[in-house]
Amino acid sequence: MNLKIKRLDHHGIVSGVIEDLKIVSLLDQYLPQDDKQEITPGEAVKGMIMNGLGFANRPLSLSPQFFTNLPLEHLFREGVQASHFKHHILIVTNLVELSINASSLAVKAYFH
Repeated sequence: MNLKIKRLDHHGIVSGVIEDLKIVSLLDQYLPQDDKQEITPGEAVKGMIMNGLGFANRPLSLSPQFFTNLPLEHLFREGVQASHFKHHILIVTNLVELSINASSLAVKAYFH
């Protein structure tokens, strides 16, 4: 029998709160989807939030390293891999280019 153990730590709670607030689906409604990317813009932002809360004083470019030992199928969805988070900075650039600001998304999330 082959058994593999991965630590969930506090990331399950953070992921659950993000899902309860429907942040991923809200962002995916307003941001363009790139079919070349393995994750959606909302999932990338969720990854950045989780990275920011778990990898203090480390650059976001190390996201694939951060996600390597986490159970991504439980935190995101089946098929998501750590290497999929290498392009999240491009999505942040898209946020700036589209002039979507956090306050307007927060208002939309509140009334959603």
